[in-house]
Amino acid sequence: MKIVKVEFQGDISLTDEDRAQILASIKRKDFWTDSKGTDDDWVSELQEVVVRDALLDEGYYKAVVEVHQHFLRAELQQSSYAVVVAIDSGPRYRLKEIHVVGATAFSPTEVREQFQLSPGDVFDISKVRQGVDVLTRLYGTKGYVNFTVIPETDIDDSNRLVDLTLGLYEGQQFRIGSVQFLGLDEKTRRLLKSVPEPGQIYDDRTLESFLIENKSLLPVGSSLEHDISAQQHVEDGTIDLVLDFRPCAWY
Repeated sequence: MKIVKVEFQGDISLTDEDRAQILASIKRKDFWTDSKGTDDDWVSELQEVVVRDALLDEGYYKAVVEVHQHFLRAELQQSSYAVVVAIDSGPRYRLKEIHVVGATAFSPTEVREQFQLSPGDVFDISKVRQGVDVLTRLYGTKGYVNFTVIPETDIDDSNRLVDLTLGLYEGQQFRIGSVQFLGLDEKTRRLLKSVPEPGQIYDDRTLESFLIENKSLLPVGSSLEHDISAQQHVEDGTIDLVLDFRPCAWY
C-alpha cells in the first residue's frame, strides 16, 4: 500500500510540528496486505499504531483518530491511496509524578531514573515504554529473569496531568546452576575467557561478553539465541546453561 497524499481534518489546535511528526511516522511505515487481506487491516494499523501513537508521544493522551482511505490507482504489486486523517486531539497532558510500588532490589529513586521523564514534562508514551525496557534489562542484570512492570495512570483532567504508577513484580532471583559445553574440544575449553561459573547471579550480559571475548575460538555465527539454552529451576533458584556449539545437521 502506497500513501501518496495525506489530508488532515478536525482539530486545528495541532501545531505544524505535530502534523510534521505524524506525516514522518506515516512515511516511515510500510503497509502490506495479501490477496485475502482487506483495506480495513492496514487502515486500522495506520489509525491506531501510527497516527494515534504519534499523538500519544506528544502528550495527547485522549486523542481520537479516524482514518478514511480513497483508492487512487493499482500498479504491479502496489496500490496507491490518499488518506484523510480526522483528529480530535483533546488537551496535551504532562507528567505529574512517577510512583513506584514493589521495588526491593533497587530503590524507587533508581527505578525512576530509568525513565527519561520528569514532573512537568509532556507525557510521552514512547518514553514510558522505553523506560520499561531499560528497567527490565536492569533487573535482568541481577538475575530477575521473570521481572515484569505494569504501568497504571491516574488522569487529572482539570489540570491536564497524568500520575504514573509503576507496579513492579520482581519475581525470583536466579543464579547459575550447572554449565555444560557441547561441541568444543578440551583444548579450546581451556582457552575460553569469561566462562559463566555456577553460583554467579544469572545475567544475559555475562553470556554476551562470553561470546564476544571468545569469538575467535567459537564456531562462526555463534549466538546467544541459537547456541545457548537456559533451564530455570524455581525450587532452588538456579538456571542450568547448555552451551551447544555442535554443527547443525543442515549446515
